[in-house]
Amino acid sequence: MWLNRLEYKYGKYCIHNLTKYLVVGRIFMYLLITAFPQFFFSMFFAPLSRWDLMQGKIWELLTFIITPPASQPIWFLLDAYFFYFIGTTLEQVWGDFKFNVFIVLSMLAGIVSCLLVGVGTAAYLSTLMFIAYAVYFPDQTLLFMFVLPIQAKYLGIGAGILLLVNFLSSSFVFKVNILLACAALFVFFGKGLITKIQTEIQTAKRRRAWKQANQRYR
Repeated sequence: MWLNRLEYKYGKYCIHNLTKYLVVGRIFMYLLITAFPQFFFSMFFAPLSRWDLMQGKIWELLTFIITPPASQPIWFLLDAYFFYFIGTTLEQVWGDFKFNVFIVLSMLAGIVSCLLVGVGTAAYLSTLMFIAYAVYFPDQTLLFMFVLPIQAKYLGIGAGILLLVNFLSSSFVFKVNILLACAALFVFFGKGLITKIQTEIQTAKRRRAWKQANQRYR
């Protein structure tokens, strides 16, 4: 696999515990935007702008990845918590280097979107990370909104449906952002993601068929 070869050559150059730094960065950016809304509030909607880059604001190439996707405190806290929980889990599964590559691919997706349509965002990063988590841990029970216990695979399906609805209902600009963000995920996983999803679907069908067959004999 190309990732393994890349890790063998450059693995020592990765940032360890990258999730922690990303979450701290998001908290800092949220406090900054909240404290100075007249200057920074627009970053919630266009964290990476081609116009800004043309004006010399090249720091947005880095800050857009830590710009929080939510402006309301409760949603920001929920996003930060799940981002940390899922990010640290994926770091353990993939290793630090591969997680770094995933974040870099997500950044490249946002940058390419910015160059193509004028706006780039990493707002869909948390959703894609959660889908990746659900693929690896489909039977893990999580507390939805800290109250309702639901298996990760169902939450992952819900996240995928929500992403699809967002794609269908959004403008062309954000359609491009979503497509490129998803492309980064598929490039990272390769055929493994499709195979894993197919396996989970087949397993669910076998379980349902087994239950139906057993109900006939009760």
